[in-house]
Amino acid sequence: MIASYLWRLAGDKEAASNHHRIALETLEKMPESIELAILYEDISHMLWRTGMSHKEAWLWAQKAFEVAERLNAFEVLVGCYNDFGALSHKNGEYEKAVEYYKQGLKVAIENNVVEQRILLYNNLSELYLEIGEFQKGFEIAKECARFAEKIGRSIRISLE
Repeated sequence: MIASYLWRLAGDKEAASNHHRIALETLEKMPESIELAILYEDISHMLWRTGMSHKEAWLWAQKAFEVAERLNAFEVLVGCYNDFGALSHKNGEYEKAVEYYKQGLKVAIENNVVEQRILLYNNLSELYLEIGEFQKGFEIAKECARFAEKIGRSIRISLE
């Protein structure tokens, strides 16, 4: 999605928002699609990653989740679980964040969603370390490393 590149790589939130608006105008007139779910999730992701409204980000992630669930769009579902986990984490709701990350991992594992699986392992490991559950954080990091090795990816485990 072009908007995702605009805000992630170029840092141009305004251009990304304009692209999101145009895409929404088009996709919301069409039958429900995975592209619409991806768009909703990308809007959510942009909102929370750029420090904008967490409440609004949650609402967009919820819309994405509902569409993705109806369409069995597992990659989008996993991205939504990551959004819910990150937003809960940012709000200090650590137990909720753990549960969202775990649920996302479950869906990722069951449906072979590779990229998001690594991200969720990482986020869950970092959260455990942040809340002082060092052993759990280390175990999740090792699980991530084993998975990354299995699929031919190189990652670094760092417990700074």
